[in-house]
Amino acid sequence: MSRLSRPAKASTLALSMKKYHHFDWWATERLLFFVAIGVCLLLLATLPVPLTSSSVLRILVSTLVYSFSIGTAALYVITQYINPVEFRNEAVRWALCILCSLGMAVIGAAFSETLLHLTGLFGDQSFSERLIGGLKVSLVVTLAVAVGTQVYERMREGLHRQNIELQKSIDTGSARVRQQEEDVQKAREIQEGLLPKQIAQLHGYQVTGAWQPALSVGGDYYDVLPLSDSSLGIAIADVVGKGISAALLMANLQAAVRAFAGSAHSPAEVCDRINSVMCSNVASGKFITMFYCVLDAAKRKLTYSNAGHNPPVLLRGDATLRLEEGGALLGVFPDWKYEQCSIALEAGDRLLLFTDGLSEAENLSRQELEKAV
Repeated sequence: MSRLSRPAKASTLALSMKKYHHFDWWATERLLFFVAIGVCLLLLATLPVPLTSSSVLRILVSTLVYSFSIGTAALYVITQYINPVEFRNEAVRWALCILCSLGMAVIGAAFSETLLHLTGLFGDQSFSERLIGGLKVSLVVTLAVAVGTQVYERMREGLHRQNIELQKSIDTGSARVRQQEEDVQKAREIQEGLLPKQIAQLHGYQVTGAWQPALSVGGDYYDVLPLSDSSLGIAIADVVGKGISAALLMANLQAAVRAFAGSAHSPAEVCDRINSVMCSNVASGKFITMFYCVLDAAKRKLTYSNAGHNPPVLLRGDATLRLEEGGALLGVFPDWKYEQCSIALEAGDRLLLFTDGLSEAENLSRQELEKAV
């Protein structure tokens, strides 16, 4: 037990030592100089007799002596012995300061008047007369120092607490922001993993894709699914909104596309089934646009269904065709039946599938690309 008790005592002593503040003598003397000037002006303003050079000099010298002798002692006692103690009631601290000031005023008056008496500056007055008159200066000085010190300490402690709370809030906010940034970065990595890492190809055709969300994560999605040796399922979709909520819904959509797309399901059937699932899972006000098609290389045919998505553009020489047939948005009308359409492909045809991030891009004149074209 003795080995355990010694560290506890050492820690207690360390805590008690922290209560004592370093006493800044130079700052104290500067403060007392201003106190002395203020008290001197107050005494001159209330002097009952006409001002003379002798009376002004006497008041100035006595005020300086009182301020630097009594004021220094009062400041030291208040800052080193009264302020460090934790009181449950703030009124107790103020009462101790006032009592300390009154007691030190009497002792300080005797000490200061002794110094002035030894200088012989007030030889025309007796020591007792000077002591009675000096109590007024002593009381003003000690009360000014006590009240000023208390007000300053309370303000300083309040500002210190506010700074600590503000720093804690900043640190907490910074930690949350860093955590959110890490979470968003992880979400982006997961979302990128849902996209095709290698795009399947067919003989005689070239398929390429690119993905760039407006924020760190988003609701844009595309996929290329090999259905057979001569056919591919191609999907592109856009979830309403941006950010984490759109990314979560995009992940749900990707799972549904992978589950329902297949050689036995036509594009219209795929849209029907995905729409049924999305209507059950999508929150109010949310929806998805999607274009899904099946590319048959053997028949050189493209069969598609457009569920409210930006119509892909088929470039054929100087002509352009928009692939619009299909139906409504996904996740809004649970009983909607989607249609599909087939188009024969010719050599040199190019098909561009895109989301609104491309069509709403602006040029230097702040005109959207789709309107400019």
